[in-house]
Amino acid sequence: MKKNIKISVVFLIVFIFSLICVVAYRVSIMTPEELAVCMLDKNAYRIPSSYCEFSLLNLRDSQKDALLLDEHVGLGFIMDEDNIEVSKMLLNHFIANGANVNQPNPIHGLPPLFAAILSNSPEFCRYMIEHGADTNSVDLIYQKTPRELVQFLKEKEPEVDRSEIEKCLSGF
Repeated sequence: MKKNIKISVVFLIVFIFSLICVVAYRVSIMTPEELAVCMLDKNAYRIPSSYCEFSLLNLRDSQKDALLLDEHVGLGFIMDEDNIEVSKMLLNHFIANGANVNQPNPIHGLPPLFAAILSNSPEFCRYMIEHGADTNSVDLIYQKTPRELVQFLKEKEPEVDRSEIEKCLSGF
């Protein structure tokens, strides 16, 4: 009986070690945006968000990740109204490591400030401006400045209150 218990314990240890190795490998090949999603949405992966956070902040080339994020999806991708604290931590990390607060998203051409305006997020609007977003830039899609985009959106969706975004932009 003791022999069976020893075999079971050894098997369990080997299994747990293998599982840890698989998770470590999977996280090591994740893109910066996948790690951000892992941290922002606890149901996105079967990997603990704390492990994704540890990996992103401590085990990776942060400057390379910041450049990859700029090239793939941009900072606007990680602005999550449902998880502002983690979003700001990610934004701080990527900006501190060289992500460009004015870099247009390569998919839709909008800089992060415009993403904050489109999502009607005064919190992220202020954050982006405080971190150097250009309030006079013209986006590649609508050919509008941030203030012009707000006016355009007010005309398109008069039922949406954009007064907080206007206050954010008027303060700068």
